[in-house]
Amino acid sequence: MGTRGQAVTHDAVTAPDQGAAPQVSVVIPARNAARTIDAQLAALAEQDYDGAIEVIVADNGSTDDTTRRARAWGDRLPGLRVVDATDRAGPAHARNVGIAAATADLVLCCDADDVVDRSWVRLLVAALATADAVAGGTVDFRRDPPANPPPPRPFGTAGFGFLPALMSCSCGLRRAAWEAVEGFDEDFVTCEDIDLAWRIQRAGFTLVQVPDAFVYYREPGTARDVVRAWFRYGRFQPLLMQRFGPDGLHRDRPVRVLAAWGRLALTCYRVAGNDSARRTWCRDLGRRMGRIVGSIRTRTLYL
Repeated sequence: MGTRGQAVTHDAVTAPDQGAAPQVSVVIPARNAARTIDAQLAALAEQDYDGAIEVIVADNGSTDDTTRRARAWGDRLPGLRVVDATDRAGPAHARNVGIAAATADLVLCCDADDVVDRSWVRLLVAALATADAVAGGTVDFRRDPPANPPPPRPFGTAGFGFLPALMSCSCGLRRAAWEAVEGFDEDFVTCEDIDLAWRIQRAGFTLVQVPDAFVYYREPGTARDVVRAWFRYGRFQPLLMQRFGPDGLHRDRPVRVLAAWGRLALTCYRVAGNDSARRTWCRDLGRRMGRIVGSIRTRTLYL
């Protein structure tokens, strides 16, 4: 398993005295997020949570204006810090560095390109009173978060039919659970959150689903972006199979795999159809292609 980031280099900005120790830390991995991070930090500044919040932006090698834009929120988010996570690429490493730098025992994770709901912090913190890890929900958006959002989507078992999972864009953790399993596995570029959730439960900790603690999740912009995103997800799913197959994670039967590819071939016309159908088709294609590549790389069949 990959090691978690331990060495933390803080920037010149120190967290101002909030008058009370932070009750919760929010960790945001960021790489070239100057275009989106303002919306996320604005949402965190508007939370209906009454306690002190520490926000840690873990910069993972940005070459744009990400760090300057993040620091500019110091007046509205007094507990905000930017920490250096440039020594290894990947969101898993950035989250590990951010959590290692956090001062609170309760840690929430979100992403720099999404927007948390106003009650996100409060609901996750409340759930962590009786759980070791909490999976929040998501509401998809592309341009602007909807004014009247639909019911949030729970993450459930992430389609694996195995243990409950969580998404690192909307989750909460007790530091003790994160430390016990040695953090996010940095060998995963994607699916590191599913891996963490399963290892936490395998170690005897509890995970609950609280979909009402949701984030507005920014979808990929184009059909090509959808294929690329789901190809990355699919590429690391055989690594999950390699690790958790002995614990009961099952692979699809060959007949189901063949049927899935057959459906993709027969429904390729959806690429020219409506946006929803096109995205669904591109998602399935990307995931299936990624699994082939991942199976070859890990020498673990998971198609």
